[in-house]
Amino acid sequence: SQTSLIRSKALEETRVLAAQFLGEIATTQPAFYLLDEISQSSKWKANEDVRQAATQALARIAQRAERAK
Repeated sequence: SQTSLIRSKALEETRVLAAQFLGEIATTQPAFYLLDEISQSSKWKANEDVRQAATQALARIAQRAERAK
């Protein structure tokens, strides 16, 4: 896969929405690990909005898991 130095705003907005969606519906460890990886990635791999959305999604997954106990 080829990484562009300049990402389109639409692509970044889509990535933010995807992270938010995963935060609401994800129930598997691979989804959790993906969000964790994105939340800790460098600015070259994901912009600040995407990393922040992934971090918030992780918190949402943890919140849902706590309620399920």
